[in-house]
Amino acid sequence: MSDKDLSPSNSSSRAGQVARKLFYFAASFVLVLLVEIPLISLVVSDSYSREGPTLGEILFLPVVAGVFIGAFSDQMPFNKNIGKYLDGLVSRQRIGSRVWASLSLIWVVCTVLYLLAFEPYGYRVRDDEWAHFFVVVVSPIAIGAAVLSAIDWSTRSEDPSDKQ
Repeated sequence: MSDKDLSPSNSSSRAGQVARKLFYFAASFVLVLLVEIPLISLVVSDSYSREGPTLGEILFLPVVAGVFIGAFSDQMPFNKNIGKYLDGLVSRQRIGSRVWASLSLIWVVCTVLYLLAFEPYGYRVRDDEWAHFFVVVVSPIAIGAAVLSAIDWSTRSEDPSDKQ
């Protein structure tokens, strides 16, 4: 018996497996972040120091949890139902939408890593700088979505039964 036969997601496509791992990563990342932020605010409010943790320190634990849960998502007991749903969801999308979603995810991850690694705004990020960073992250994604929509609109085929 090969390792392929023992895999619980043998019938899933590769895209479905990647979507499932990303789903588990995102879910665990958000859950850990939702628990961590109130705890950090409680600790910072009780301390005498005005300075709290940096963005890198805040995101470290959620990223580690997301990577760990995503890596072991094949052993989750409810993996089969979520896997079938995500596999069907991904397989229904056109290749252009898949490429746009993948490139958008890569863009968000790279810009956040750039913010953490090179600190372009300095050690602390002010509110107006967060707004600028949000525009930098979202603008290329929105432009890509608009271009993809325009391409889909211009290449759609007209149904001959609609013409009279």
